[in-house]
Amino acid sequence: QFEANGDAADLDTGWTGQSHDNKVINDGALTLNVSGCAGASPSCGQCNVDGPIENAGGTASDNHRCTGDTSIECTTDADCGTKAPCAFFFGAPLPLSSGGVSVCVVNQVIGAVTGTTNTDDGTSETVVDLISRVHTGITVSQPCSNCGTGGFGTTGTCSGGPRSGLPCTVNGTSPLFGNTSFDCPPDPAGNIGNLSIALDLTTGADSRTLTSANPNCTAPGFTSLKCFCDTCNDAAAEACATNADCPPSGAQPGICGGKRCQGGTNTGAPCTTNTQCPGGACGRPGAATQPNQCSDATCSPNTPPDNDSVNEGVCSGGPFEQFCAIETFRGCSTDADCTKPGDTCTNGRFRECYTDNGQVGASVQVQGTPDPPVNGQSSPTLGAFFCLPPTSSTSVNAVAGLPGLGRLTLPGTAQLAPVPTATGATPAPTATPVGGTPTLTQTAVRTATPTVAPTTTPVPTTTPLGTCGNGVVDPPGEQCDPTAPPGGGALCDPSECIPPGATSDNAFACTCASGQMRTIYDKGRLDSGWTGTSHNTATVSNTDFDSLLFGCDGLVDTSCFQYGPRAGQYGYRCELNPRMPCTSDADCAGPPSNGRCGQFLGPPLPISSGGVPVCVTSFFPRPITGTIDVSGGTSETFTYLLSRVHLTTAINAPCPTCTCNAPLCQNQIGDAGTCSGGAAVGQACTIQGLSDFGPMSRDCPPDSAANVSGGGLDIRFLPTTTGTSIKDATLPCTAPGFSQFDCPCDTCAGGPTPNAPCASNADCGAGGVCGANRCIGGANDGQLCPPASCGTGNSCGRPGVATKPNNCNFGCSVSQTACAVDSDCPVGESCVPLCVQVAGQQTGIGECPLGPTVGQCSIETFRSCNTDADCNPPLCVPPGACPTCQCGQTCHFIQEPCHVFPMALQGQANTFVLNSSSGTSVNTYCVPPTTSPAVNSTAGLPGEGVIIVPHHYTKKFPPDACGATCP
Repeated sequence: QFEANGDAADLDTGWTGQSHDNKVINDGALTLNVSGCAGASPSCGQCNVDGPIENAGGTASDNHRCTGDTSIECTTDADCGTKAPCAFFFGAPLPLSSGGVSVCVVNQVIGAVTGTTNTDDGTSETVVDLISRVHTGITVSQPCSNCGTGGFGTTGTCSGGPRSGLPCTVNGTSPLFGNTSFDCPPDPAGNIGNLSIALDLTTGADSRTLTSANPNCTAPGFTSLKCFCDTCNDAAAEACATNADCPPSGAQPGICGGKRCQGGTNTGAPCTTNTQCPGGACGRPGAATQPNQCSDATCSPNTPPDNDSVNEGVCSGGPFEQFCAIETFRGCSTDADCTKPGDTCTNGRFRECYTDNGQVGASVQVQGTPDPPVNGQSSPTLGAFFCLPPTSSTSVNAVAGLPGLGRLTLPGTAQLAPVPTATGATPAPTATPVGGTPTLTQTAVRTATPTVAPTTTPVPTTTPLGTCGNGVVDPPGEQCDPTAPPGGGALCDPSECIPPGATSDNAFACTCASGQMRTIYDKGRLDSGWTGTSHNTATVSNTDFDSLLFGCDGLVDTSCFQYGPRAGQYGYRCELNPRMPCTSDADCAGPPSNGRCGQFLGPPLPISSGGVPVCVTSFFPRPITGTIDVSGGTSETFTYLLSRVHLTTAINAPCPTCTCNAPLCQNQIGDAGTCSGGAAVGQACTIQGLSDFGPMSRDCPPDSAANVSGGGLDIRFLPTTTGTSIKDATLPCTAPGFSQFDCPCDTCAGGPTPNAPCASNADCGAGGVCGANRCIGGANDGQLCPPASCGTGNSCGRPGVATKPNNCNFGCSVSQTACAVDSDCPVGESCVPLCVQVAGQQTGIGECPLGPTVGQCSIETFRSCNTDADCNPPLCVPPGACPTCQCGQTCHFIQEPCHVFPMALQGQANTFVLNSSSGTSVNTYCVPPTTSPAVNSTAGLPGEGVIIVPHHYTKKFPPDACGATCP
């Protein structure tokens, strides 16, 4: 019997390095038969092993379970009934978390385990085939359901999943994530892949060497290099290292890394173009492969090496990752990002990598260690390389780098014991050797993750104009004072008084507004970042704000200035606790402090793309200004937001909903309901907006502990307009192999607003440089380096992911044929990441004609897929029943979305009819990165943002006074 020491294990998955250095489950055991030994006991010498067989130790050690419900112990399929078959598992559910993505993996042994072991010198070679069933995690800090707080073999109750609250026995412990149990399986509806893994475990040294037989890397800019792993060009998409690993595809030999039809009538057939795939697309599943994700594409030997193996690698040129001291899987930029009590943002390291750099002849190694048994017990270390296929989750694939190479170093304890026999019988050779490792997973894993220093939004200081703002109505000239109490000679309520700063010349300061405007944005299009994965997501209907109108009379002079936001129909709220109404900052003072008193741009915004669900709340840190013609409907508003991004785990429920269950309730705007989750779960709420994921409300904020954006992303809508919004690409891209291309957005280094979003140096202020290296961490955080010295333990680099124009495959700029370099194209053409305009869409909305392709489920289009099965959880199949599952979906494929530059989005203004006007507002802007590599990698941040949204304006002259309901 082999029992793993998960605390000392090291699991590396994928090529990005973000999912390296993971731990596995303690106490996971696998027992095998030992037979056919060369010698006789006690010196048996070289023996054969096979199995698995039953573990000793009762329920706590019993890994023979029903696949449909692992809480059921079994010895045959008959014990499982409808939950059959009965199978052995390689350790209890395995929790993994890295890059802001958490998964729970159940590792099932498939077929027979075979190999050899030497009972004298402790050497062994064992082959274990697994199906690793990967499920989205419950939270970043709790990927799998926990079972109580005691140790191995104790009892408790399941903390989540389909058996939440039911009794359980601890079958394994995780050094980072607590106790796990077969009695607490993950939710089958969260399954994102059943990965076939071949583990060849050895106590010796093993190496992988790149040869011409390995597949070429497929990521644009890296296609001349070799990668260790890809998938076969068939419907099964088996993980492979060479063509020899692939079965024939039709009448043709299989190709490792070749394209195949995804969806349509020819699903799984080898292809080279989309025309060969009617109703589908020609492509490859998973992330496009490259040797590593180092900033300079170069992996160097790590000195001293990490504890898992020889020739560990490190990205000496970045990226540099900061992470929490206790929850080392959590990326951070400040202590506030580390939510566990006592945790601090004090750890940092350069990204890990494999040292091959894509060069033929380069090798990577893993080192096992034999241990000769003493009294039947030894402490060997097992090592293995394996190829990992991708999941159906774009985010998991992007964070880990799947398909890609995996490496496992697993120390543990091996116990040799005689097979129990009847009294008087001669003991048979021995019962159990060495085995493998309780897990192996495929997915984004614990690794400490790079993090983005949060952007800072400059908050303007009010500039006094004479005595305006002193709390007194001062004649002559002042009609009111925004800080004065009602009365006192004012001609209007203080809530209607224009403060200094509402216009550039302050000509209207301390005058009374002439009207008011309610702006409501309906459900529209939102694009975030450059990868295309987070394009064409939907905004929330009834996203609203109120503003004052001044400098016009609404009749003869219809060209008005705007100033806001006002309290509006839902009132002012505290910045850090949107359930708390307020009229001044003092109302939010706490303790604990709930931030400033102000307004949010509508209810929370749920976004789910590429398997990464986020919930975004956007607070106005400074006033809204702009102009609107209350006759013709033309408008421009200039808005600064602090958008707090909360990384959640339910891809079909990124934000808590506000849902009513009354018999006649239709879940419409204004209905009363209760919050489904988050900080206010079970509390009363009012529906304030409708989204693709259900009704939303400011009353139902997300859990603040899930925030991955520090004080909020600095979002600048300058302006949102009914006219034309133009965004061009003029900055050199920063990704290796893409510096010859231009990108639209990056972040500032140095200057007064380090790490703020920018499209040019002018956006960064004096001394700032858009897209340059800056110190990450330390006293000089955000300052240009050089000349700044970043100090020990910090790095000179850039936050977020390195930028590219898009995620498209390379093609000739005019003829649109595949290419790798300019010389592959006709004279006068260039080889570029090819993005082309989509007919009928706004100028700049494009797609990648040469791929990659993206699989989407037919109903839940936010759900990624490779096959129809990815869209239909196991419980969709009779006799199962899943009330929360959308069953009967199909997986269809589209070309990856992208942006064509220059973009020129066109809004639409319509004349007011009576007091209302409806039209379209547009905006292009830059989005800074979060502290979550999962979000940054999936969306492509820093990168550009796009909004195309219907609007509804309602004017009123004169304005309403807020009275006691607002400042």
